[in-house]
Amino acid sequence: MANTEVPLLYNEYRLRAIKKALEESGSSVEQVLKNKLDSVYRDIVSVEEQEQIEEMIHREESASQQNNRAYGIYHLHGYDGDMHIATLNYNSLLQFGRLFQGHLQYKAYSYSLDSIACLFGQHKELDPVLFQSFCDTFQSNDNVSLIADVDFERGYLSVLEKGSDEWRTYRLDDVSNAVTSAYETPELSEYERYGAFTDALKEKEICDAETSFMSEDSAPVQQIL
Repeated sequence: MANTEVPLLYNEYRLRAIKKALEESGSSVEQVLKNKLDSVYRDIVSVEEQEQIEEMIHREESASQQNNRAYGIYHLHGYDGDMHIATLNYNSLLQFGRLFQGHLQYKAYSYSLDSIACLFGQHKELDPVLFQSFCDTFQSNDNVSLIADVDFERGYLSVLEKGSDEWRTYRLDDVSNAVTSAYETPELSEYERYGAFTDALKEKEICDAETSFMSEDSAPVQQIL
């Protein structure tokens, strides 16, 4: 759910007096202003548009609640080997895209996998067997929202997200460019921003033939599944 601040200039003396009176009555300036804005919203926005907006808010809140407790499961392949991790901090492709763009796009080649994993924040390392079990039960496991195979050495990412039955493969640089597109319009809600991100990636999906040069060891997720 996207909340935004409403900047407002008001005389300091008047505001101080209002705050004092409201505190004595157990209220606050913020609460009064919110109630007034809610009233204006109900008065001037059509019922049809209100219904559409409330449905969007409900979708975003539901998705946020799910993501707050769902894991992102990653197979990381780098110049020094492979690692499998689970993290709550990066459980959507957009979140990973921002991490890659901000910290890894031009530096991954110089980082060890341990260093890369640390950029995900709090995480748990998985053994390959447990990783495979997450792959096998993904569609029925509400605790996992994303499984990704990230090949930093060759610059590719394959991903499976909730709501999709198929793996999709992209170049990591295209994922980064899609992040840029998603944040070009600052006033978008998170729901709309993710839509802009996925729209920017629609024409960037690559087929298996383009990654056929990848060895069996470098893309275990694709091979296993």
